[in-house]
Amino acid sequence: MKNTPPLGPAPARGAPGESGLTTAQRRTLLALQEAGGPRSVVEVAAATGVHPNTVRAHLEALVASGHVERARRHAGGRGRPSAVYAAEPSDHSVREYRALATAFVEQLASGPGMGERLRDISRAVGRTWSGHRDVEPVDGDDARPVVVGALRRLGFAPDDTDPDHVRLRTCPLLDVARVHPDVVCQVHLGLVDGLLRRAGDDATQAGLAPFAEPGACVLHLERP
Repeated sequence: MKNTPPLGPAPARGAPGESGLTTAQRRTLLALQEAGGPRSVVEVAAATGVHPNTVRAHLEALVASGHVERARRHAGGRGRPSAVYAAEPSDHSVREYRALATAFVEQLASGPGMGERLRDISRAVGRTWSGHRDVEPVDGDDARPVVVGALRRLGFAPDDTDPDHVRLRTCPLLDVARVHPDVVCQVHLGLVDGLLRRAGDDATQAGLAPFAEPGACVLHLERP
């Protein structure tokens, strides 16, 4: 009988060590880390000066070892989305967000009458974190790539292959979320909301379905 993964994401982890990687794989990983966001095989090949077929093999090996995440890039028009690769988040970024968000959670969970105050206060997490990261306004007012990139750096392992949803495969606050799920999920939603607004996207509405699927929470980003 096949085991079904539990509902909700797995715990986030810091960046894996580089022991066991070949020199070529380390160079490929370094190119992705310096890129600061998802890149295609062709883009990584151009950055490293290595043939795309060889780069693809290195990238797939890094995916298998947990150093790199594979996603899909949604281009305009028809056609199958192309594969892109991104380095897993740094341990520093995950620790920083965990410390900031945990402080908010502890204060909110212990305070009386969270109610409507919760979402407003939670947005401060997104504004504070994105403010330190110099999030720039986006062209076309669609900040989905900004949100997905930020969530990846913070350890949420977002699966962006579905144009309607973003599945969050891991959670940097999973232990706290199990104790205070309403508060933690609102903090995460506030983070997304703050990133959207800081990037200049006032149209997209964010919604989060916590522990919605085996292995993931589901983030909805709806545009009118």
